Amino acid sequence: MGSRWRTTLGLGTLAAGITTAAIAWGWEVDQAINTSIHAHSFDRIEMERLGEGCKLNFVLHFSAPSSGYQDPAPVRNLYRFKARVSLNDRRRVYSSEFVNRAPGRRVYRWQHDTTAEGCWAAQPAKIYYVDVEGCRVKNCTVQPFKGE
Repeated sequence: MGSRWRTTLGLGTLAAGITTAAIAWGWEVDQAINTSIHAHSFDRIEMERLGEGCKLNFVLHFSAPSSGYQDPAPVRNLYRFKARVSLNDRRRVYSSEFVNRAPGRRVYRWQHDTTAEGCWAAQPAKIYYVDVEGCRVKNCTVQPFKGE
């Protein structure tokens, strides 16, 4: 069984690095973050609404350390993660669980459809903070976020 650590950085809506571009039918946010777990450094997130739909696209950028992928037991060279993005309007968006099997610069992409939630993606939002939970080894269980 793998051990787990978690670090969260709360980012105020006026934090440096926020870029919001509002277009007639879409908008985007590209923000620097500083969250790490298992020596994986999550340093940037993008959130974008394309067109007039209710879907948001997310891109989470991170660095995976080479030291974390050199274990002689291949089962220990795999990490599972999930992300929680909290927005300035108190909404939260969760990624699916995702796997990383190699070191280096990495990107994880996911989409969240707000149609069933009243299409709140139509209005621009700002990222308040990002949490990432994770675990190490093939069949590990990523723990729930604190406070949930």
